[in-house]
Amino acid sequence: MNNVPVSSRSYEKVNYLLRPRKQIERKILIDMLKGVKAIHSYHYIGLGSIFYYDFILFHKYLNIKKMTSLDDKPTIKRFRFNRPYDFIGFVPKRTTDFLKEHNFRQKTIIWFDYDSKLYDFDTDLKNDSMLEDIQILTSKAYPGTFFLVTIDIRPPTKPDEQKLFLRQFDLYLPSEYKQDVYRRENAKFISDYRYMIQVVILNFMEEEAKFCSTKFHKLFSFYYRDTAPMYTLGGVYHDQKGFEAIKEQLIGNEFVNTIKSEITDIDVPILTYKEKIQLDSELRSLRRKLKVAKNRRQDERILQGLKFEIESPDMLKKYLEYSRYYPQYYEGII
Repeated sequence: MNNVPVSSRSYEKVNYLLRPRKQIERKILIDMLKGVKAIHSYHYIGLGSIFYYDFILFHKYLNIKKMTSLDDKPTIKRFRFNRPYDFIGFVPKRTTDFLKEHNFRQKTIIWFDYDSKLYDFDTDLKNDSMLEDIQILTSKAYPGTFFLVTIDIRPPTKPDEQKLFLRQFDLYLPSEYKQDVYRRENAKFISDYRYMIQVVILNFMEEEAKFCSTKFHKLFSFYYRDTAPMYTLGGVYHDQKGFEAIKEQLIGNEFVNTIKSEITDIDVPILTYKEKIQLDSELRSLRRKLKVAKNRRQDERILQGLKFEIESPDMLKKYLEYSRYYPQYYEGII
């Protein structure tokens, strides 16, 4: 894995700072974790790349000071040079190798934001490293450890690839997901793919923890698309009593969702600065109007009353839902 060609390094293709839906996800996560007792004392382990953006936010808003970034690519000097804080440790290792050696003796937040898929149809390979990471964490995680995993979920579009996916993960998939591909309902398979990925990971975790007192409990999951479609699953390793205590601390956060079959879709319109300011100046009024609207025609009338076009009432509702997390970018001369 160390001989990664420059062209395949995702951080050299995409500026990680400028992804609005990803940024909304980050802000929601921070808002959620703020409710956890003594969150500042946790150890944060992640994949900071050369931008370290999650690290900056987790320190700034959660006051976490013990941090470790992992990466096995050969540009070690660049990773170390770009650390924004001197207390961030950089470890030039694969996630799997690090987890094998790490002794979990304190509560930790682990966010493995992979830029890979659970199954790569181009190479016909299952991502055993990702699954091994989950296996190791399930056996070693300290009670109270939060684990987040983000993966690329571009779906297979060819029937043969879809059947291959079903064969590879047959043990972890409910029967209703297996029927579509054999009935050649291609569009249904593609639309269900994110849910299949979620249930595969959750059932895999459940199977691995069969004889463990500390199990993974889902707290949230998100789907978003800035470039490739991405899926994030987050939860906590705990016994049932500890999990209930964590849920109690997070009461009131609208994005907590422990239901296995549900995913929060972060889909917002791309707005100019002026458009955002205009919508923000009407937030209460727009929410009230949409709440009392009785049908699609009344929704459309509200849309027509705006000072600029938005593609649909649903997109307006999405903006209102995520307005306090919506980022705005500026160019600065420094």
